Amino acid sequence: PKISVVCPTSDSRQHFHKLLYECFTQQDYEHKELIVVDSGARPSDFFKNIAEKDPSVVYRFFDVEDSREGQKHSKVAWSLGLKRNIACCLARGDVLVHFDDDDLYNKGYLSWMLQMLCVENGEDGLPKPAAAKLTDWYLLDMNNLNFRYLDVYNDANVPARERRGWLYGWGFSYVFTRTAWELAPFPDVEFAEDIGFLEGLMARSVPVRLVRLPQPAGLDKQGASLLPECLVAHSCHAGSTSGGEFDGRRRSGRTVTQREEVRNLVKLVQSIIQSQRGPVPGAPRHMFLQHHFGGPRPNTMFGAGKFQPASIRIGGKGGPSFQPGQFHNFGLSSAMKRPGANAPR
Repeated sequence: PKISVVCPTSDSRQHFHKLLYECFTQQDYEHKELIVVDSGARPSDFFKNIAEKDPSVVYRFFDVEDSREGQKHSKVAWSLGLKRNIACCLARGDVLVHFDDDDLYNKGYLSWMLQMLCVENGEDGLPKPAAAKLTDWYLLDMNNLNFRYLDVYNDANVPARERRGWLYGWGFSYVFTRTAWELAPFPDVEFAEDIGFLEGLMARSVPVRLVRLPQPAGLDKQGASLLPECLVAHSCHAGSTSGGEFDGRRRSGRTVTQREEVRNLVKLVQSIIQSQRGPVPGAPRHMFLQHHFGGPRPNTMFGAGKFQPASIRIGGKGGPSFQPGQFHNFGLSSAMKRPGANAPR
C-alpha cells in the first residue's frame, strides 16, 4: 500500500524542515509521499523548493496563526488537530504515518510500522480500520545529544496511574489506516488531539495495537539483552512544550550510548543547533538552552485536556464535515497536558 507521511508544522519550526525531509527520503519503503501542512506568517523556502522538484512531497502553507491555549488571536487560529485533519485529507495513501519535524526516524521505520499495522489487519490486509503505536522508543536530548531508551511498560519513572496515557499518547509514533481516520478524525483541539484520536477509534471498536521496536537476538558483553533497534528517537529541547518524557524532575528512560543507526541524522541535528544561535520565534527562550527544573518550564506532565465537540469541515463549502467522538481522559488529571505535547506546529 501507499504510505502517506503526514506532518503539521509552523513558521517557527522551519529550522527542522531539512531534518524532516531527510528522515522521509532515507526510508527504505519506496511507495510513499510526504504531506506537510504549514502555517504562520511566512512559508518555508526549503519546502517550497523541494515540492517543486520532488513529486512525492505535497506542501501547503496557510497564512493563519496556530492555536495557543489561553492566548488571544488577531485572526483565525488553527489547532494542531485541525492541521492533522487537513494533512490526512490531502493524503492519497491507504496508510497514514505521523512524523514530527524535530524527531529522528531511521530508514526502516516505515517498513516496520507497516508490518505491525498489517498484523492487526490479519490475512485480509488493508484497508480495515486499525491503528498502531510504539510502547518503547529512544529519546534524544538536543541540549547535549545524549540518548536514552524508554520502555513505558517497565520504566519506574512512569507513574502507574499515568501509564495508560503514556501508552496511548505521544503521537509521534502513530500509524493508522485511512479508513480509521475517516471513521473518527482528530478532535479540533490544540492539546491532546493525538490521544483523543485513538480514544475516538477505540470507542468505535477499532483495534489499536501497542507495538515494540524490533529486538535483536543475543546478549551484550554483560549478559544483558541487546537494546532494540533505534528506528525512532523522540527529541527534547526548550522549544518543546512537552519538555520531554519526565515525571516531575525525573527523566524517564535509561541512558544509553549514541545510536550508530541514526549517526547521520545526529550530524544533521548538530548543524541545526549550530545555525540556531539567536532566539527562536515561538520558543520560550533559546531553542537549545538547558531546562531549568527549579522554576517554570514547558509542560512536562500531561493529561486529557478538553475535548471540543465542534464539527470539522475541510475543503470549504460542500467539503466533508466530521463530528469527533467523545473524548475520555483515562482518569488523568485535567490540569495536566497531554503526553507528547510538542511545540505548536
